[in-house]
Amino acid sequence: MFNAWNQTRWMKRLAVGPMTTSEYNEWLVRKINDNIPKSSQGNSQ
Repeated sequence: MFNAWNQTRWMKRLAVGPMTTSEYNEWLVRKINDNIPKSSQGNSQ
């Protein structure tokens, strides 16, 4: 599953190309984290 997630991220990065900035990366990470069920983060907190 982790590999599939990495592959999707890589494909998105390729599609965006030069538009990939640190701001976009931060937004993407936040968007991905929002999609992760809170129950899976319960152990780390």
